[in-house]
Amino acid sequence: MSFLNRFKSPGFSLPEKSTPQATPQQIALAWFGSLLILVMLFMLTRAFSFSFMLGSFAGTCAYIFGYPELPFSQPRNILGGHFISALISLILFSALGTQVWIVCIAISTSIALMMYTGTMHPPAATNPLIIVLTPTAWSILFSPILIGCLIIICAGYIYNNLANPKSYPKYW
Repeated sequence: MSFLNRFKSPGFSLPEKSTPQATPQQIALAWFGSLLILVMLFMLTRAFSFSFMLGSFAGTCAYIFGYPELPFSQPRNILGGHFISALISLILFSALGTQVWIVCIAISTSIALMMYTGTMHPPAATNPLIIVLTPTAWSILFSPILIGCLIIICAGYIYNNLANPKSYPKYW
């Protein structure tokens, strides 16, 4: 019972809101910004016959357009987090195969290395799963990882500085 009591605290109550309440304008801007960049990435995919899309880029758009001031939304975190998780995945999968336990190790190692390097970007932690479920090659580090991240970061830079009173990024 003492273990369960650790979850209680004096005066415990649930917060009214789990995330900062966005204004209707912020919500509309996040919706429009993420829609623009995702459509652009899909159009580039069709035009160049190779993918500029990853499922984890949807989460990246949620951060960069919804909460551009957060550390997870900064360019270093986006680019570093996606690159680290993809690189770790490719190394482990090349050396050890794509068994479930290797995927779990790749995800956990990616999280640890993003924390260690100060490049934590939560959507990037899904890259090992995406990479193992989609037949891929080492070229994924260039496209869609590098090119896609740079497109999202540049679009976030332009869009957030035109649409919001706050400047983006907070740091590189």
